[in-house]
Amino acid sequence: MCFCFLLDYINFCGKSQIEIEVYSLPFLPYNKPMYASVIVFHPQAKFQETFYYQGSVLGGELVKVPFGRKEAVGLVWGVQKERPRVDYEIKEILGLAYPPNDEGTIGQSRLLSEGLLKLAHFISKHYFTRPRTVVKTMIPKKVLEPPKRAIKAADDYSPPTNQKEKPPKPTSDQKQAWEKIQKTDKPVLLYGVTGSGKTEIYLRMIEQAIKAGKKVIYLVPEIALTPQLIQRLDRRFPHLRVAIIHSYLGDAKRRDIWWQIKRGEVDIVLGSRSAIFAPLDNLGLIVMDEEHEWSYKQDQAPRYDTHMLALQMQKLTGYRLIMGSATPRVEHFYLAKQGTFELVQLPTRISRTEKMPAVAVVDMRDELKKKNFSPLSEKLQSAIQETLDKKEQVILFLNQRGTARAITCRECGWRDICPHCDITLTYHQKGGKQQLICHYCGYVKTPPDRCPACGGVQLKQTGIGTQRVEKEVAKMFPQAKVTRLDRDSTDDPQVYEQIYQGLVERKIDIVVGTQMIGKGLDLPKVSLVGIVLADTGLFVPDFRSEERTFQVLTQVAGRAGRREPGQVILQTYDPKNEVLIQSQRHDYLSFYQREIANRKKFNYPPFTMLIKVSSVDSSAQKAYQQLEQFYAKIKDKGLCNPPVPSFPPRLANKYHFHLLLRGAEWLAILEKISYSGLRIEVNPV
Repeated sequence: MCFCFLLDYINFCGKSQIEIEVYSLPFLPYNKPMYASVIVFHPQAKFQETFYYQGSVLGGELVKVPFGRKEAVGLVWGVQKERPRVDYEIKEILGLAYPPNDEGTIGQSRLLSEGLLKLAHFISKHYFTRPRTVVKTMIPKKVLEPPKRAIKAADDYSPPTNQKEKPPKPTSDQKQAWEKIQKTDKPVLLYGVTGSGKTEIYLRMIEQAIKAGKKVIYLVPEIALTPQLIQRLDRRFPHLRVAIIHSYLGDAKRRDIWWQIKRGEVDIVLGSRSAIFAPLDNLGLIVMDEEHEWSYKQDQAPRYDTHMLALQMQKLTGYRLIMGSATPRVEHFYLAKQGTFELVQLPTRISRTEKMPAVAVVDMRDELKKKNFSPLSEKLQSAIQETLDKKEQVILFLNQRGTARAITCRECGWRDICPHCDITLTYHQKGGKQQLICHYCGYVKTPPDRCPACGGVQLKQTGIGTQRVEKEVAKMFPQAKVTRLDRDSTDDPQVYEQIYQGLVERKIDIVVGTQMIGKGLDLPKVSLVGIVLADTGLFVPDFRSEERTFQVLTQVAGRAGRREPGQVILQTYDPKNEVLIQSQRHDYLSFYQREIANRKKFNYPPFTMLIKVSSVDSSAQKAYQQLEQFYAKIKDKGLCNPPVPSFPPRLANKYHFHLLLRGAEWLAILEKISYSGLRIEVNPV
């Protein structure tokens, strides 16, 4: 039987179904006359992907070309010997955009190496994305402009500061894991419980790569995780240069860091998903930490999955790849079980005495019967006080920002809906100011005093958010130092780093936050984790909703008891839910067996490939009709579902409809069908 998940690089029948296609020999030597297809970066060129020019160039080079009566800059997408059949005059390339100079600060006109250009072609073809969009995703904006000055060294990297720290003595589990990794050439899936020492394995692999003269990319799902990683890398490898790539960098600084990497002045690139495109020569290792995180999927064109690109790059260059998690993606664990990945396990915490924290479940229906209307159960309140008395720290998790989910009218049931999106506005309090905010389009308004529908004054806040929990906790425990960690409180990495340092230095007693607090933080003095409402996210119309819930609950619970005995209190209105029971037991394997059986039964990944085709328009009728016409052309060609409204159906005054195609055969079918005006997303999340 041929299982079809990620069939662009895996086919269990034994052959690759999708090969990288680099068009028209883009790497011919300089001494032969060539015709180059060039992506021209000019406003009037955006409606045509490439233009042909004549000249001796290499694929991936930045060149100067004549465009109309002016001169423009373009990137060579491919080259060929044969004269192309086009209805316009093929002009000569004027020269390189970065000619060599004496300083050596620029002079590197080949912006995309052979490997990265092949990857760019793969992304364009596999993810149905324009070459121009792919290149602009891979190369920072200002790099595509000829510099008016010498490129300076960037200051956003870690300089050597400490003496080298001795590696800790490995545990028996780590020794076995290391030995297994040394014996395989496959991509490694490192499945280790929280606190089992996965980072130590990463560091040993980095050391091995550096000793072999190789460079390293270290990927994290959130750039907020970098403060503690920078500290560990600096202590372990004080002589190495670490560059940081993240979305908060300005264009000029991003360009300077890119050139610093390009010139070979960086040993390790640390960053989120875009760091996969770092122009490192001699790459030897990619580490993908917290590989289960869905932020590794790009949500704008090109809608790539970083795992896919890492695996494709490994096929091109042969470097080592290790992906680690306490809760691996179901698809990846399945592939590891099938032998596609090398499954390496760390089943216990670093010290055998450091057991997984005990998880107590509280039925919040019982709290209502006791007239306790606080978001914190009596058991959790008592546990917080005991933890504070022991001078230890508390994490309170709730995956909902704001003060309340919504404002509703008790008299008629009215809710305040965003005028631009089909979504309820979330109630926030900021600096004493009351606001209703749409978390999708950013719309903001002041809450009404009366119900606009019936004129009633019985307006009630429904649901809870992190702001409300923070406020109530501060009232209950006035002696404690309480802070909040969510998207509203940390809008840049520096704020996050301040909160992280406050936790490390024990200047903060209680932190209230969303799933940001569950992503890899190692805080020795956190002995209590309270999950305020475990049910959030369970009933979203998405076949992965249970997987996401299990992952986030397990990851957050894993922050407790990493040095001292810890406990977790999980509050829920559905204590018999199977996902919550498995989370309570830290039982990933049972969860996996149940989930993979359901995936097979209903034909979801990893047993098929999903492709989502979407239509977006300011008119709901036009959006639906466009997709309906497309469905009429393809419904007899393979397994597909008819168009349905997306969830939510309207965002920022645009109506969204989609249909799902099942099976890798659709990749080839879509190449031959016109889908102009539609959005194609492979392996949607």
